[in-house]
Amino acid sequence: MQSNDRSTKPKVDIVVLVYNSGDMLRQTLPTVCATDYPNFEVIVIDNGSTDGSTDFISSNQMQKLVRLVKLDKNYGCGGGLNRSVPFLTGEYVAFLNEDIIPDRNWLQKSVEMMEKDETTVAVMSKLISPKTNRVEAVGTTFDMITCTGNPSTVPMVDIPYAGLGATLFRTSQIRQMPIEERYFLYCEDVDYSLRIRAEGGGIKMCQDSVLYHYHQGSVKRNFSNEDVSRMAVRNKLLIFFGFYPAHLLVILFPIVLGKIFLGGIKHAILTNPKHFIATVCGIAEAFDLDWIRRKRRETKGMMEQLLKTKQGSMSKQHRME
Repeated sequence: MQSNDRSTKPKVDIVVLVYNSGDMLRQTLPTVCATDYPNFEVIVIDNGSTDGSTDFISSNQMQKLVRLVKLDKNYGCGGGLNRSVPFLTGEYVAFLNEDIIPDRNWLQKSVEMMEKDETTVAVMSKLISPKTNRVEAVGTTFDMITCTGNPSTVPMVDIPYAGLGATLFRTSQIRQMPIEERYFLYCEDVDYSLRIRAEGGGIKMCQDSVLYHYHQGSVKRNFSNEDVSRMAVRNKLLIFFGFYPAHLLVILFPIVLGKIFLGGIKHAILTNPKHFIATVCGIAEAFDLDWIRRKRRETKGMMEQLLKTKQGSMSKQHRME
């Protein structure tokens, strides 16, 4: 229950993106509503579900706690979150996956970190698996060779990217910079974070803000393993083609493509031969020339700037040592 000191704390909109969640949302949404923070609103964005998974929100009890917005179709992760913007009224917005149960004080801790530094525009929460009690993410990494962002189990404060299903943002940031919708699923968080950092925005990890992640979201229920592989391959290459400077495209293209092909062959041998076909399809879909031209105009100089910043930080650390 929210306390009476609403006026002393900045308002936060908690946006939960849902697509055919089955019974999972019934388990997680009440805990989101029970967040121990005095000034928040929960907004559920139904991304075109067809299984009735958000129908229970229409009950009298849930109607008082949640604003439900139903979209006409599935717009993907970025598209669904972008369509929450007209409903945001708070200073901050927290994006949560539908299969996450938050610790009661998760939001308070994230807001406290955000309030300490005006240059911080995103604060990601620590992720733990409730099934094994193992830490899934206390940081993130980005591999330039594979164009892949990965969770890290090494505790970090400043991180290269923040997952869009476990992060608090400044609402002004979300309003002025829409999430790229071309990816549909996967890599939109890396794209968004690269653009934030290129503009000088800080992205941090809050170790005291804890979310329990069940990994039972809509992806496995609604997409085949081959579809997931295809989108993952396509989107890694879209990051590569869209952000990397020309000289790195020339140098790294054989390596990046080789690693993708080897990964497809490995999955085909160990799991399902269809994975290789999915890999080839993903590569073909990545050669979206109109999108690449548009994206490179928008991101011109971003990766060079980030690389210089990284090199400068490494040099400074070396001098300190």
